[in-house]
Amino acid sequence: RPNNFHQNDHWFKDALLQHNVYPQPLGSKGLHRVDVRDIAEASVIALTQAGHGGQVYDLVGPDAITGPMCAELWSKALGTNITYGGEDMDAWEKMNSQWFPTFVAFDYRLMYEFFQREGLLATPQAIERLAKTFHEAGRIAADAGLIACFEIEPVFVFNQEDHYLRILHGAAHPALKGI
Repeated sequence: RPNNFHQNDHWFKDALLQHNVYPQPLGSKGLHRVDVRDIAEASVIALTQAGHGGQVYDLVGPDAITGPMCAELWSKALGTNITYGGEDMDAWEKMNSQWFPTFVAFDYRLMYEFFQREGLLATPQAIERLAKTFHEAGRIAADAGLIACFEIEPVFVFNQEDHYLRILHGAAHPALKGI
């Protein structure tokens, strides 16, 4: 189950470069955007390695990125001030009805309103999967006579104390240390 894609920003190239505006009204709740290349890699692994039959994976990026954060990231990348276009969905729908059929602009409006209201954030299943991945890292380290460490930084998607404790508990392995 993929999330919002970083590559969606391609469609906003002209607004970014010609008008210094990031127009995608993602809101301030955050989306765990994912790079489509990571989806391709996960697909290859799932199709070529055993043990993935019938599994469902949340493909999410590490950070909950908001609309204003996207503008800030583009400002840094382009070396110029990029302004977030805001969250006025009436204006957004009216503007985009020039390029999309009305029903498509309305459909996008509903999607963006959901992003603004709820965000598109990692699920408890993603937290559990991360804990299993860390546990496996501990097993691999122990087999090699090593200790593995992990750190969850504040900007990481799982940045709440509850998330950290659930990951730490689920990842429990004598050769694994959280820092």
